[in-house]
Amino acid sequence: MLSMDSLALLATMLLIFQHIEGTSVNRPKLCPSATWNTTATTFADMNTVGIYPHGIFINRNNTICVINQQLQSIQ
Repeated sequence: MLSMDSLALLATMLLIFQHIEGTSVNRPKLCPSATWNTTATTFADMNTVGIYPHGIFINRNNTICVINQQLQSIQ
């Protein structure tokens, strides 16, 4: 669980970087013949991030946070 200070910092970072959508600091290097894993595990859907997820942030501890516009929250 994130503390309120961590959530405030995360929200600030997401607001600052919202115009850099699609830019990743930690992009994986995929081979040209990479394929989609059809048996992969879905970790987020409408029930967890809402109908209109706006941004996704993964920190160094691999904690995934998503801005939920519908509920106006970070999950």
